[in-house]
Formats: sequence, structure tokens, C-alpha cells
Amino acid sequence: MNPSHDHFDMVLIDKLSYDLDDPKRGDTIVCYDYIDQDFLIKRIIGLPGDTIQIVDGVIYLNGKEWKDGFTETKIGQLLTKSSGEIIKNPETGKSIRVYDNALYDPLKEDEYWIIGDNRDYSWYGVIQKADIIGKLKK
Repeated sequence: MNPSHDHFDMVLIDKLSYDLDDPKRGDTIVCYDYIDQDFLIKRIIGLPGDTIQIVDGVIYLNGKEWKDGFTETKIGQLLTKSSGEIIKNPETGKSIRVYDNALYDPLKEDEYWIIGDNRDYSWYGVIQKADIIGKLKK
């Protein structure tokens, strides 16, 4: 969630807020990553009924480009060699990125589309409301 939160920031989580109300677009939440067995801090972009599409690294929400304070960076991957060395354009010297494309089915009841604020290096996708541990306290 950098720049909003650093890796070792201590945060407070409101675990009761979503017992009383539904998550809102823009909320910062904590959920659990069952693959890496770790907690994730992410921002809610898509709500039930919304359609999310990523075109050349740009998020589209219900057919319109999504803009928030973190959209200056496209969603994508930095290309590296098998050694981990960053691949650069020989003419410009700039690192090369490949930008993501995806189209999600409309979100079902209790589904949310989340992403971190560090858009060029963040997991993103669909989670269930039951996967949300709580809302980050400001």
C-alpha cells in the first residue's frame, strides 16, 4: 500500500464496521492472503454489481476510467531477465514494462474488487466480503 502505508507500519483495524454497514468504494481494508499466509492492506474499488476492466494497465469501472490519487501509475509488470536484472530499452535506457489487460464478470453480491495503492507492484482481484477482516482506521 505504499505510499499510503509502509511494510512495517502499525495500523489499527476496525473489525466491527462491516457488521453494521457495507464496505464502501475507496475504503482501505485488511484481508487475509491464503496463498502467502499473510495479511494484505488494499483499497476497495469495485462494489457488488460493478464491472471492472483493465486496459493497458488502466482501471475502468463500469466503462469509465477510474481515477483516484494513485492512478498516475499503470498496473503492470517490470520485465526482468531470469537473473533478476531489469530489462531496459537499449535506445532510451528506460526499464520496460508490460501492462495488464483483464475483464472481470460483474461483481456478485458480497464480492469486491481490491488493489493496493502502489499500482505498478500490487496484487489485485476479487474477494468475498467474508474475507475482509476489517476497515483500516485513519
